[in-house]
Amino acid sequence: MHAQDTLLTNKGSLITGVIVEQSEGYIAVKESNKDEISMIINNDLLIVKKANEKPLILFKNDTLISKSGRIFLAKVIIIDKEWVTYVNAHASTIKINQYPIAELFMVKLSDGSMVNFTQDMPTTSANSSLLGTNDAKMYYNPPKGLVVGEFFLGLTSIYILPIIPGLIIATKTPTVLDNPQNPNNFQLYKDPVYKDAYAKQAKIQKKKKAIPSFLAGISASILGLILINL
Repeated sequence: MHAQDTLLTNKGSLITGVIVEQSEGYIAVKESNKDEISMIINNDLLIVKKANEKPLILFKNDTLISKSGRIFLAKVIIIDKEWVTYVNAHASTIKINQYPIAELFMVKLSDGSMVNFTQDMPTTSANSSLLGTNDAKMYYNPPKGLVVGEFFLGLTSIYILPIIPGLIIATKTPTVLDNPQNPNNFQLYKDPVYKDAYAKQAKIQKKKKAIPSFLAGISASILGLILINL
């Protein structure tokens, strides 16, 4: 008796059985409790999991953003009046889940389109601020060389002077916020509330990268002095 294989279609149907043939264009599977073999086009599939193997992911991730600020990647299957039905992007097993629309801020689909659930929220400013914060968490990239530069400034802090510029660089609000991958990048130039929230969160993201590197440089500098004086 063969172990069971599992397929998830883009309509949310779970098919179990044994895969008898797999090609670039289709998969042939003998479903459980059926005599005939079904041919399923690859474009109609989201996940293929052979028994005792990791799932093969055939989709691009969508992004769900809750009103509380939670962000997670998943593949949306169905959006109805009350629920978003989805499957986890990196799950080791195939499990269909649902998230209440009442708790969602937005869904960003992999094709770049967005489904906004905030029409009934009290203020546009609140929406823009939350969107800016969430987008910065996902799309802000600190300047190249920031980590290395901060480590070097920390490492040379035995000369005292680099401590000040190191801290300034680490804690200064970034001015370069553009990221073409951000579907709301245009909001940086049209919506001051969005830009302000994005910049504040980008500053936090930058500090998380810069300060540990700066402190590591200082630690290495102190350790070096100790070793020299032994």
